Amino acid sequence: MRSAVGTVASSAAGTRAGRRARRPGLRTGAAAKRTARIPRREARRLPAWVPLALALGLLAGLAVAALRVDLIRVRYGLAQALEGERTLLEERRNVLAEVRALRDPARLARLAEKRGFARPERILDLPMAPTTGEAR
Repeated sequence: MRSAVGTVASSAAGTRAGRRARRPGLRTGAAAKRTARIPRREARRLPAWVPLALALGLLAGLAVAALRVDLIRVRYGLAQALEGERTLLEERRNVLAEVRALRDPARLARLAEKRGFARPERILDLPMAPTTGEAR
């Protein structure tokens, strides 16, 4: 036999016990319906070609980067070669100018006078000796 007082007391005790037993953050009633967790879908598997396509894309990107690095290296080498060519052409011009100055007839005449050379009084014209092919 239960009395009305006992029912209220046990109901109040049950409420307190229920509060203590409840987990923190656990909602009940309308709040639970609003924030109920939606069951997670199963993880989708990617088609087999997707990782392969990504790998091929990565390899293509790396190949393009390597080609660009090689192109930069070739351009740098070409610039160095052109600079070397310019230097050599300048040196060639300087050497040719020096040779022309050394072969200048007026300069050679002054040098010959200074060293005591005289103009020849007569010039002998000697015939050419026959070559071995013509002697036979």
